[in-house]
Amino acid sequence: MKFGCLFKSIFLIITIIGIAYYIIDKYGEEILDYGVDEIYKNQIDRLISNIDKVEDSVYKDRIKLYIFDVIAKAEKGDYNKVIDNNLNILLIIEESIKDNRIEEEEFIKINQEYIKNEELKEN
Repeated sequence: MKFGCLFKSIFLIITIIGIAYYIIDKYGEEILDYGVDEIYKNQIDRLISNIDKVEDSVYKDRIKLYIFDVIAKAEKGDYNKVIDNNLNILLIIEESIKDNRIEEEEFIKINQEYIKNEELKEN
């Protein structure tokens, strides 16, 4: 390797590292927030499409209402905070629909968690 080529390579690497550091320092939080929002939105979309595969029942419709309620609240406020506060209920819903059926016991568990979340928000 020629001596000039070595200096050019070192200069280029240092410049790229400097630019990356500047971008991460200045815009890192915004990039991270955007990425997290997109991940949450994709997960919610996937959950809704999985619920559509569940056999029809009264419980299915109520669970859809719960999810749309969470989405509506998230769009009004801080998306990350709303999803984090309702993450427990979303995980229970996801676990309940794995077998493409929603049993009464599963629905009761989801409903109790939803009521608990609503009571916490009021206080």
